[in-house]
Amino acid sequence: MRLLAQSLPVSHLARWRSVCASSPTGGWRPLARRRMTMIAPLLLSLSLMAPTLIAPDVAAPSMSATTTSVVTAGRDSDDRAWSIERPSRGSGRTVSVVLEAAEFPRSIQGFASCVLARESGGTLDERQSGSGARNPTSSASGRWQFLNNAWNDSLPYMVADRLVRFGLPRPDARKIRIALQDTPIYEWHGYFQDIGFLEVVSRGGRHHWDGPGC
Repeated sequence: MRLLAQSLPVSHLARWRSVCASSPTGGWRPLARRRMTMIAPLLLSLSLMAPTLIAPDVAAPSMSATTTSVVTAGRDSDDRAWSIERPSRGSGRTVSVVLEAAEFPRSIQGFASCVLARESGGTLDERQSGSGARNPTSSASGRWQFLNNAWNDSLPYMVADRLVRFGLPRPDARKIRIALQDTPIYEWHGYFQDIGFLEVVSRGGRHHWDGPGC
């Protein structure tokens, strides 16, 4: 009530006090219909002045503080740890997990190097080398020439499982899995392609790449 009184013009304040004084208890009570004509202008003033009654130091949230969808945020912000396009950039636990999960054990480095050279011309050191390779006669694509019709559904789950096993929280792994499911394998970053390959091999799927020289 004090805040309202301080905010009202002098003429309206006098009218407010006269209205309150006419109440049986000296305060606000429902008035008879004949007095509504006197209160209407006051209510109109209050409705027009309502924005000024808000504390000036309370600011509305900035739109820039809101977050976007998982995939869009990952692609637009380089520092997003779960970025689909740049998973090795930034800092924090997520990046270290991605790098660790994509590390090739010494025991299969020779085999992996051979497969990469044969399948896409890529190398272990250059993680993006061969990542966009596409077979002109089949759906095979990426560094390891995964067949889209055979792997596009299951491989994102394998990538997420491996990331969780290496310490990534499940909600973050789920974000990555959903983004990968909506993206052709040849558009995945090389790190995620490598994580997929390593997980398949760790589950006994090395035979998928049996071939000449390897």
